[in-house]
Amino acid sequence: DPFDTLAEADTAANATGDITYVYKGDGTTTGLTGGFSLLASQKLLGEPINLVVGADTLATGTPANRPSLSGTVALASGSRVEAVDIAGSAGAAIAGTNTGGSDVTNVNLSGGAGGVALTGAAAGTFNFTNFAITTTGGTGFLVNSSGAPTINVGSGSTENVSATGGPAVDVRNVNGASSLTFDAVSSTNSSGAGINLDSNGAAPFSAASGSISGAAGNAIDINGGSGNVTYPGTLGNGAGNTADITGRTGGAISLSGDINDTNDAGGGITMSGNTGGSTTFSGTTKTLNTGASAAFSSTGSAH
Repeated sequence: DPFDTLAEADTAANATGDITYVYKGDGTTTGLTGGFSLLASQKLLGEPINLVVGADTLATGTPANRPSLSGTVALASGSRVEAVDIAGSAGAAIAGTNTGGSDVTNVNLSGGAGGVALTGAAAGTFNFTNFAITTTGGTGFLVNSSGAPTINVGSGSTENVSATGGPAVDVRNVNGASSLTFDAVSSTNSSGAGINLDSNGAAPFSAASGSISGAAGNAIDINGGSGNVTYPGTLGNGAGNTADITGRTGGAISLSGDINDTNDAGGGITMSGNTGGSTTFSGTTKTLNTGASAAFSSTGSAH
């Protein structure tokens, strides 16, 4: 018989490779609270897709019947999460700590403590496709691991991040073979940066649209690496710099959105310690009203 609650299914799924298939239920999180802790090679699948085991289709999916989970779904090596909505509570909606690679696709993530968080010594290859992240706290998409994971974002229909109260994307120390291809990336009133990219080798980053405003830190913060960076979003007022670009060894940075830093002392552009590559600001409007602070500073840069 089917389990009545997600917690019961989580307890029962105790073997490598187990599959947990979640029905929509009554359309609320009733019975679907408390998160889920995957084990190695396990799958957490929602009703929108077929349940296939071996050559047998055990259940035919209904695309409109998305189950709504709450809590944190914890990844494990070789795990897969697909076709569910997850509202994080005390932690990120999806988390991987000291784990191997996983696949996450066709998910909507929300909550006040972040969308995706890969931390600790998370390693291996993580693939994220076809997702929407909408958070009211924490970081929308966070990778900060000593395991130098390979992070692949993109090739689905939509990869969007909208963060309020925190950075939209904060990716550090990933394998240079990673590829970070987002669609819309926006951050409003972040407690830190809007977008932070740090020591990611040759890994490229791009977004197709977005905006950053109200960041307490740098709206765009790029340190190290040689991968191309493309962001066309508008950069608005915030307490920190409009852009801080340091330690680059190569690659082209293209920031093509308007710059509307109209009335804050921290709104300048700083570049330092770059030994290669280039940075282009090509938006139609470039307003940097920083008062007594420098609007533009470039020191020690071979940019």
